Amino acid sequence: FNLGMACLHGRGLPRDQERAARWLRTAAERGDSRAQVQLGLLLMDEGQPFHRPEEGRDWLMRAAESDEPEAQFNIGLLYFEGRIVPRDIPQAALWFQGAAEKGHARAQTLLGSLLLKGTGVPLQEAQGVEWIRQAALSADPEAQFLMGTLHLEGPPIHPDRERPILFPGGGSMTMWQ
Repeated sequence: FNLGMACLHGRGLPRDQERAARWLRTAAERGDSRAQVQLGLLLMDEGQPFHRPEEGRDWLMRAAESDEPEAQFNIGLLYFEGRIVPRDIPQAALWFQGAAEKGHARAQTLLGSLLLKGTGVPLQEAQGVEWIRQAALSADPEAQFLMGTLHLEGPPIHPDRERPILFPGGGSMTMWQ
């Protein structure tokens, strides 16, 4: 894994994507979930001469199924964007949740946004705000922006819902129509 990453980023070795892929494949085949993630992402990179997106997805899935949060996040993105797999927001939310529960800040932000808006999942405003808050505390810039927006403008809601939303720690705001 380490040699693959050194070749991938040119740290101590010449930068060489194909050599990186070979080292990462060796580690991935031995069950290293970090190598499986990196190899999967490398194979899905359209700029690579060895671009094989389906194989990349398969490596990511192997890592995701072994509870690797970065892989779970990336599988969620594939479902969210409809890349290599059919677009499926509820499935994306499940993968984001797996990564979010392990502290993956970007997954927390995206899951929180889906829950807050009820996009492809049941509307759960308070839980959505909590996921976004956790990501913001982990220094995710998008989550920090969203929290600021929520405090200034209120969350996006349906016009027939006028009630306060409670923030963790005791704050509240009135949702506007």
